[in-house]
Amino acid sequence: MSNNKAAEKSNNVVTMKDGRQVDFGVRGKLKKNIEIVGEGVSRLIKLTIDVVNGDTHVLEFNADHPLFFELAAHGASQKITDSVTKAEDGDDISICVANQIEKLNNGNWSQRSSGDSLIRGFADLYEAIRRIKGYEVDSVEALKLRRVLAEKPEAELKNYKSNPNIKVFIAQIQSEKALAKAAKSSSSQETDFSEFDL
Repeated sequence: MSNNKAAEKSNNVVTMKDGRQVDFGVRGKLKKNIEIVGEGVSRLIKLTIDVVNGDTHVLEFNADHPLFFELAAHGASQKITDSVTKAEDGDDISICVANQIEKLNNGNWSQRSSGDSLIRGFADLYEAIRRIKGYEVDSVEALKLRRVLAEKPEAELKNYKSNPNIKVFIAQIQSEKALAKAAKSSSSQETDFSEFDL
């Protein structure tokens, strides 16, 4: 795409002070680029930040940087937070977080996040299929099922949810959740019925 076409699209193409032209998008104020150079613990991380005023800033660090662990902690935290962008239900959020941590522990950083394809009620869908398959909670089979489902396209997950057999289990699970929520709410509210004593 030419710079003219980019400018027509976003009207926010800036000629940087070093001569590069950067498209910041319709409302963008900065753009980031991360390079990891080298191998092992000696790798150098180079974070380049272009600002809409034409300035460019660079942060370089490796394992010897005094804030290396703080920077790593923030990166991991942000990666996990990004994985739950489409999740609203607590159970869905928990599944996204668990999946993302598993990927990070297996060395998968750039692999598509489960949040990219998450649909509303994902946790209920997973639980329904787990019950249908007869897998024990937190068993190897159940964890594998969760991982496989999380990588399915959104359209495929919606097809599963519309399956009549699965819908029966989902309805049962949602009923159980509603009863548990009502019981918890009831136990937390003490009602004084003394006014009804005759």
